Amino acid sequence: MGTKGNPDKKDVLYGLQVFSELPVSAQHRKSAIMDLIAQVKVGVETGAIPAGAPVAIARYAKPTAASAQANVCRKRDVNGGVSGFTYKTGKVSEDTGETRSALFVMFTPEAPASDNGESEPAQVTSGRRGR
Repeated sequence: MGTKGNPDKKDVLYGLQVFSELPVSAQHRKSAIMDLIAQVKVGVETGAIPAGAPVAIARYAKPTAASAQANVCRKRDVNGGVSGFTYKTGKVSEDTGETRSALFVMFTPEAPASDNGESEPAQVTSGRRGR
């Protein structure tokens, strides 16, 4: 159950593992995605990132994972009253030639909360933009 190009790499590891308590890192840690979204917001507010610019914050082996994460982010914004963010997915080519599904976030401070519907896929084919 490996990913294309690397049969030893697994996207998910399944199994039961019982702990006596939560590991310290899992107790109050924000997700990496939320940290990256916050960095995009700060970048726009400080002028380091143009408002509304698409920023790839994650690249997934499976397109369904990117779409699912985009939906989670949209729902978080709607339920939390957060506004100004738009989430889209699209294919990007890595430097290795591998194609992945990216999750893009765009932040425009004056924009309303993102809708809960599906976004049109972004079409980005160059590798690692913004570096």
